Amino acid sequence: MYKTLVVLREGARSRPIIVMVPSDTRLDLKTLAQSLGEKKLRMATQREAEQLTGMQVGGIAALGLKRPAAFDVLIDERSRALETIHVSAGERGIEIALRTADLVALTFAKYISAAS
Repeated sequence: MYKTLVVLREGARSRPIIVMVPSDTRLDLKTLAQSLGEKKLRMATQREAEQLTGMQVGGIAALGLKRPAAFDVLIDERSRALETIHVSAGERGIEIALRTADLVALTFAKYISAAS
């Protein structure tokens, strides 16, 4: 199972980031910032995440974004080794299983190493 997190850049006009990481790991914001060439990143508050995505925290899904082009979508590189991945289906408590390659193609996700 992969969790979907919303991360914000320093600049108010910068695009928010959707990051999918294994649910048993923690997102390392410092490593993510370095990987993206950013000075500083922060986790979105619950309110910010819900306003930006239109979904409730705990049910945020990269596949359910109403304006996917408004986000940079990233996925942990460990997912490359998975044929199938489980992610949120856009509502709390509901998940979907699909081919990892299909998830990456549908969301235009880029692989990143930022989870510990």
